Amino acid sequence: MKEEIERVATRIRDWRVEARLTLQQLAEISGVSASTIHKIENHQTMPTVVILIKVAKGLNRRPSELFEEAAAGGRFAVRRHWEQKVVSMEGQGAVTPLAGMISNNKLDLWRVSLLSGVGPKEGSGEVWQYKRELVILVEDGSIEFRIGGETLSLGAGDSIHFDTTLPHSWITLGDRAVQFICLAASSSDFQDGFPDLVSANVGRLPPKKGK
Repeated sequence: MKEEIERVATRIRDWRVEARLTLQQLAEISGVSASTIHKIENHQTMPTVVILIKVAKGLNRRPSELFEEAAAGGRFAVRRHWEQKVVSMEGQGAVTPLAGMISNNKLDLWRVSLLSGVGPKEGSGEVWQYKRELVILVEDGSIEFRIGGETLSLGAGDSIHFDTTLPHSWITLGDRAVQFICLAASSSDFQDGFPDLVSANVGRLPPKKGK
């Protein structure tokens, strides 16, 4: 894990230098303090997934690029199962990027595990919106989707493919962690997409009555 964090930190510093941004400029763009970015680049702190996503966004990079072994550039990419890196979200679950990147990448594939009762922050009024197609395949557990004014419950083996210009959110159900595969059509606006939902805009919900 230490080597992984150091590699991510080096990539952030290299991207910032390449973009000719000072620490303060990146801080203003990303919403992460200059002192925190400095500590990340110098391996003095263990950044959360939320912080890493914000920094990637400020650098106009897709979050999954932070965890790639090498920059995309070829016309095909193979990722062996032993090369998959699990990104932990403390108290919420974990995200695992499943696909390698090719040049001009247009797709992202993730395996997501979320604890039971994880959903949009209560009372936040936030509704996640991602401006591309999205396919979600539930592998284990249950998820309640709220999409376009409708409520849908999905269980293991169920999938949903939807127009993500519709306001949508979800809540994980049941007594155990929920696991699903997420296929997202990516572009430069991916930084406003999937990882933000599962890290920045989720929180523990209170137990339902009768539980």
